[in-house]
Amino acid sequence: MALAFLAPPSRAQQEPLLDRARAEASAGRFDQAVGLYRQALQLQPDNADALGGLADALEARGRWPEAIPYLSQLVKLQPANAPRLFQLARMTSWQERGREAALVLFKRAADLEPANARYLIAYAEVLSWRSSTRYQAKQYYEQILARDPRNLSALLGAAQIFTWSGESGRALALY
Repeated sequence: MALAFLAPPSRAQQEPLLDRARAEASAGRFDQAVGLYRQALQLQPDNADALGGLADALEARGRWPEAIPYLSQLVKLQPANAPRLFQLARMTSWQERGREAALVLFKRAADLEPANARYLIAYAEVLSWRSSTRYQAKQYYEQILARDPRNLSALLGAAQIFTWSGESGRALALY
């Protein structure tokens, strides 16, 4: 009998909570989903589904700063999860003094999925924030444009870098 109290929570205990949390989130009831995901995490703190669901529900409610620790924990558990790295990088970049950490996270996501233009553009954008790394950013934009010459985000990013670099003719050609 004493062993029952020491045993980890069963999947059977947690799955109904996760199912209800997913249903609440799907119905747009994010506050209820947050509560259910938190209950699931009390049963199993490293449950990737609960961590990701909680982060998504918090972000949907505009409470993204609260989501960062859950995403960080999820990324530690799943270091090759490019979409979650990207999500964490975005939120980190929104924080004051989050640029360096965001740069590392965007780079990891882009390295994991080098064909994902969205990841490359986000990485290039953060690189472009410093004059010392704008050349690298320009290379990423050019790489994206070589594959997809009509990629609006890459066109605008590259044009902005050309503008900052005093190459207004090249910038105008892209605009």
